[in-house]
Formats: sequence, structure tokens, C-alpha cells
Amino acid sequence: MSREDPQLKIRLPLELKEKITQSAADHGRSINSEVVARLEQSFSAPETTQSLLEEAVMLTLKAVKDDPSLLNNPKVSTKYVADNNAEKDTVEFINKNKAP
Repeated sequence: MSREDPQLKIRLPLELKEKITQSAADHGRSINSEVVARLEQSFSAPETTQSLLEEAVMLTLKAVKDDPSLLNNPKVSTKYVADNNAEKDTVEFINKNKAP
């Protein structure tokens, strides 16, 4: 990155600035480099996020299958659904505070 790259002035909460500053120090980079790296990562993340989410769902299903007592929590249930004509296990998180 050079001084000729466009500059952007932003406002952010003090707590967020402190987190960025700490993360930059942890990674051995400048605050600017930390912000740029995190922004670049966020734009390339949809595929990664989707795969992590799918993995989390599968691990949750395995945990429920291994220990069905986890379903005693009234805010968690499992169901079988068809997705693109293929059956898949899913986990549904139910917010009992919302009206149906």
C-alpha cells in the first residue's frame, strides 16, 4: 500500500478502535493494515461463512443425535426438510418470545 492510495476518514466507537488497535498489535501490523486486511477478508468471506455455518449445523445435529436430551431445551428442535429435492437434517432455533 502506498501513500498514493485513496484515504478514507471514518468515525467508529472507541471500543471498536481499541479492538482494532489490539488486533493490529497481535498480528504485528499497523492499524491501517489491520483494517484493510479485515475488510478484504469480509469481502471474500461469503463462501467461507456458508461452509462454516453448514459445518456448525452438522456438528449440532450430531450432538443432538448423540445426546437427545439436548432437545429438552424448548428453544431448540430438529426437523427433516427437503432442500433442492434432497432431504437434509436441519436445526431450527425457536424464539419463544416472538408471536407466531
